[in-house]
Amino acid sequence: MLALEPCCDLPSVAEAAARGTAITLGPGERRATRIEATLFAAGDRPVRDVAWGGALGWEDIDAA
Repeated sequence: MLALEPCCDLPSVAEAAARGTAITLGPGERRATRIEATLFAAGDRPVRDVAWGGALGWEDIDAA
């Protein structure tokens, strides 16, 4: 089960509304987005980013 609400700010919609950064939709207004989920096994390196299609970018922990 999945539920979505117009949110573009963390940690909560209530806090975004208090800051004036929450998305608001007028009557009949629409917003579209694309959602993709990627499953992967966690390893020793932290994930830096996930691209569309599920390609993972890993942090280079040796470069620090």
